[in-house]
Amino acid sequence: MEKNIKTVYLGMIGDIMHPGLINIINEATKYGDVMIGLYTDNAIATHKRLPYLTYDQRKQVIESVKGVSCIVPQEDWSYVPNLLKYKPDYIIHGDDWLYGPDKYIRDEVFKVMEAIGGKVIEIPYTKGISASGLKEAIDSLGVTPQARLASLRRLISSKPIVRIMESHCGLTGLIIEHTRVEVGDEIREFDGMWASSLTDSTSKGKPDIEAVDLTTRLHDLNDSLEVTTKPVIYDGDTGGKTEHLV
Repeated sequence: MEKNIKTVYLGMIGDIMHPGLINIINEATKYGDVMIGLYTDNAIATHKRLPYLTYDQRKQVIESVKGVSCIVPQEDWSYVPNLLKYKPDYIIHGDDWLYGPDKYIRDEVFKVMEAIGGKVIEIPYTKGISASGLKEAIDSLGVTPQARLASLRRLISSKPIVRIMESHCGLTGLIIEHTRVEVGDEIREFDGMWASSLTDSTSKGKPDIEAVDLTTRLHDLNDSLEVTTKPVIYDGDTGGKTEHLV
């Protein structure tokens, strides 16, 4: 970027590109070159579910968007480290952070931008469309086992603790899929499910003998897979007889 051209910083996850994101990028170009602070998986993982696309995949998509001048990794949920590092002339954000859990982020940004001599641009949040709403629509279509496995690997590499909850039917799978709580600035939820023979057998009043129970266990596993999208860790030991697992 040339020194005489202003820099506009825009933080973005960029998993699902939609008109709201294009709108804010177009608005940012009116003030200067647009620098996208692209959240890394590590920055996202402790605050919400990982995006469908990896960092490199999201970066490749956003690089192709008209108006984007450069992309830098945002390694923290807070904007502060990157604002201090790159010292942009402006930062642009939708006005949805005026209230709710992101308000403290807004307060931080105003303090930092004032300290470095920059300005904050707030624009009206695009109504009627959101990444979370689109994500829910995509989730309703289901997810492949390969996608679940890839998600589990990314979670293990991105989070200090991966929260897995035992599930033995579709109902417990739904509880794990949708339960979340706000703790400070974080949204905590279960990252996936664990399917064990002990709980499955006990819920049916049977002894923990997988060789007998494997057929019903697979039925219960399928019930969970049909209504959830999160990774599943399946306890599939068979007491030493590998032919039972087949």
